Amino acid sequence: MTLNLGARRWIAPQLTPQENEQEAKTGESVPKAGKNHAEEREREIIRRIRQKIAEQTPEGASREEQEALAQEIAWQETAELPKARREAIVREIVQSVGGGLGPLQPFVDDPAVTEIMVNAPDQVYIERNGEMVLTNVRFRSDEDVQGLVERIVGEIGRRFDLSNPMVDARLRDGSRVNAIRPPLALKGTAVTIRKFPRAFTFDDLVRSGAIPDGKDGGFDVAAALRWAVPNRLNIVVSGGTGSGKCLDGNMPVVLASGEQAPIRELVEREARGVWVEDADGWCYRLVDGLHVLAWDEATGTVTPKKVTAVWRGPAPKELIRIATAQGREIVVTGVHPLAVAERGGGIEWRAAALVVPGDLIAVGALGNGPVESAMATWDVVREVRWIPAQERYVYDLSVEGHTFLAGQEPVVVHNTTLLNALTGLIPHHERLVIIEDAAELQPQQPHVVRLETRPPTVEGKGEVRIRQLLVNALRMRPDRIIVGEVRSDEVVDMLQAMNTGHPGSMTTVHANSTRDCLTRLETMVLMGSSGEVPLRAVRQQIASAIHLIVQIARTRLPDGTVRRWVTELSAMRGLDPATDDYNIEVLYRRDLPREVEEGIPAWARPWFEGGATL
Repeated sequence: MTLNLGARRWIAPQLTPQENEQEAKTGESVPKAGKNHAEEREREIIRRIRQKIAEQTPEGASREEQEALAQEIAWQETAELPKARREAIVREIVQSVGGGLGPLQPFVDDPAVTEIMVNAPDQVYIERNGEMVLTNVRFRSDEDVQGLVERIVGEIGRRFDLSNPMVDARLRDGSRVNAIRPPLALKGTAVTIRKFPRAFTFDDLVRSGAIPDGKDGGFDVAAALRWAVPNRLNIVVSGGTGSGKCLDGNMPVVLASGEQAPIRELVEREARGVWVEDADGWCYRLVDGLHVLAWDEATGTVTPKKVTAVWRGPAPKELIRIATAQGREIVVTGVHPLAVAERGGGIEWRAAALVVPGDLIAVGALGNGPVESAMATWDVVREVRWIPAQERYVYDLSVEGHTFLAGQEPVVVHNTTLLNALTGLIPHHERLVIIEDAAELQPQQPHVVRLETRPPTVEGKGEVRIRQLLVNALRMRPDRIIVGEVRSDEVVDMLQAMNTGHPGSMTTVHANSTRDCLTRLETMVLMGSSGEVPLRAVRQQIASAIHLIVQIARTRLPDGTVRRWVTELSAMRGLDPATDDYNIEVLYRRDLPREVEEGIPAWARPWFEGGATL
């Protein structure tokens, strides 16, 4: 007899004559004691099986060893059950050990499944190849669903009970889990698992045209990067910040306390009249201590997040006003992205000018609950129209997590990555330390230590920032340090690491051009350094640390498709002694594709050039 257990096939012990006789008598029928009695008996058997597995599993056993032991114990303990129930229970038990998710494990193992949704014990949906599918998977009871969640969150030291009925967690593979239990969930415990997406490899990006390979006769960017990474050049990936993607000054932003304040007031207060102007004419100021409510796309939760920079730029002639069916209103620039629900499931970040009546956009559903447990919901767009700008400036925030809530009634707004593909070119014998705000990179190397920041508690305690992790990483004997994104004073330690024994390190910066990237790095260094540091010394530190800057862009074409590509590859050649400015050699530069150029009026093209995106 063979049990089909997901991706593996297990050879089960042969039934004894007595067992065969018992199966022939009982078949698939429910025992005479009644269905409830049968279910209770099965639950008792499963509890006994789990207890024996816990007692008999040796410390350090591999997942395969745990599964083999679980199969043996489960088969022995279910001898009294009918064949179909016996196989089902053995399958569930085996799939739940070693970090498995029981009846959900086959979906976790299926690469075509991107999301798993448990609405109730008897209703499990999956998203496979972009389509929502109701499965035939059933849990015996809500207790079993809760038990699954408790096993998941128990690994990270969290609780899931009546005192903590909503929880977020991450599986070992990086997949995100959100669960909410009764009485908040009326039909039973609801679980949503968003699987960690497959990362695009370097070759994927080359094949898609995102990384030029010189076939058109131009510079071979792909070959340059394939040489640069293994030979341990320090690389900064620069991507568009959001220049042009801003709010009208009167738009309220929801603070971490739940209070609202006009974004103009927040930005001007934090800047205190001291601005840094970037190469594109926008002004910004790095800030510390300001927190707003931000939305997690994966879980739908709304939590406090730190603001890392405030922005002010010249207002365009016209802005977009979006009104919703529930009375919400937001006024933004035409290129500002909003979270729009796609018909086939999932979320698309769409420029405000491309939002149409009938679209569902993400909005805050704060209610009267605590902000750390608030959720986002959806509202229907009722009206979209252009209106004249009333003020001289528009404003924006750079927020950890990249989203925040704005508008009279909160609407979710959004502020990428080649970096992950570049890590795939690092030799596997090297030791990497990766530091991120939220784990997104998917390194394939075996010798990797991953560190993640921690936000402050509701009491404002316990925060661990990137700079603290970076300082600690320098003591961990890394060959390279990869920082998902530098936004503040941590850049000082990042540059020191690049300059002192950790060549081949990489990071990303939000900037619209190579020159803008360097200006931002200068500002971060100045803010993170104690005392007065001459600008020439700052530039010397940057010029000696960085070898290559890769500028990337993401643009929506007239047909609605989104295209990502490398727009510029620049090599740092030190400082010009005559001017104390950077000596930059542009190895490659790509102009706007013709199909984009033809579809964009002249006044809008600056938003697309140098990395700004729609």
